[in-house]
Amino acid sequence: MNTRRLNGPYAKPNQSDSFVDTLPSAFKLMSNSERGKYYRRKRKLQSAQLKESVSSLREEIAALTISHQVQQELAVSQRRTPLGAAARIVDEYCSLFSRGTPVRLAVNEQDASASLVAQATNAQRGFLSAIMPCNVRFGEFLGVDLLLDQWQRYSLYHAAIEWTMKSLNVVQVCDVGPLVISILANLRVRYSRRTIEKIFPHLLGDEALVQSLIGLEVTYPCANHFHFSHDGKIEWYAPEADFVGALMGVLKDPVLVARVIGHALIKKGHMIGDESDGQQLALAESAHSTEVRNATLTQTEVSLSEEPVRNCSAIQKAKDVHVEDFFESPPPQSPDYCVNSCKTRRKSCKLVTSQMQLSYILGE
Repeated sequence: MNTRRLNGPYAKPNQSDSFVDTLPSAFKLMSNSERGKYYRRKRKLQSAQLKESVSSLREEIAALTISHQVQQELAVSQRRTPLGAAARIVDEYCSLFSRGTPVRLAVNEQDASASLVAQATNAQRGFLSAIMPCNVRFGEFLGVDLLLDQWQRYSLYHAAIEWTMKSLNVVQVCDVGPLVISILANLRVRYSRRTIEKIFPHLLGDEALVQSLIGLEVTYPCANHFHFSHDGKIEWYAPEADFVGALMGVLKDPVLVARVIGHALIKKGHMIGDESDGQQLALAESAHSTEVRNATLTQTEVSLSEEPVRNCSAIQKAKDVHVEDFFESPPPQSPDYCVNSCKTRRKSCKLVTSQMQLSYILGE
């Protein structure tokens, strides 16, 4: 039974009709054998398109299912222990991206060519959609897609990648204040020719230097700051990596490091690759943007107000601790987390934090 008989005279054409191509101009001149080949090729193309659509829908359903499950679990843990829920989110994020995103060989059937592509898994996409809004602030830019794009670039542009968390700090000012989790991590990568082509293209004219860099293992010290909103989601993710310090550790030559990093396609301390080979970067709103200063590893003192503070229980901080300690964390008022209570008398609390930022050695 066709669509018109089944759904009436105003039925819309079947979706499969979109695959119907206009007949070639020389169709009438084709022999029966040529027509048979034409229809077989057409059916093969339709089948490939349908399989691709079904596969895409299945991936989307899987990502949505994972996102729904994560949101349900976080909703329960957020009500019980907000600090534990935030620490769990960061720990799971580090675990999911500890090896970057998968890199696979994609074959183009039209021209029989093959190329390596990096693509995030359903678990990675679903998890990010559950813990971040779609317009999450990523450094000085916006968007979960941009975050995934950078992970895919890091994975594709290196022969190997490993991201390991070293320490976790929890900072919360007042009961109603924002929650910030900062971690120190190491990003260990192995250079390939694609690394030179995509990140250090200015070195391609010196083949001897390129060959010396291929296979080089570099460990970038990283600092990642996760700013949580009141609903328990990450509203601002600020990663930083010390590219200069890492290269100095392996190359041992400031002049060579300056040559390698001077014109590298590295922006804002963590963004790699050319903007033209991916999606355009969306600048964050000026009201929420903060300048990232070029500096080396420094220690900064943050002095809190000396005036009386109401409903402020403590500055909660945990340094160099195990993440598991937060999963069953006590209430925020517990002395295990209270370092200095904000009392009504004049008192200054100082919090020493470490921030890693990129400094370029340009011989100035």
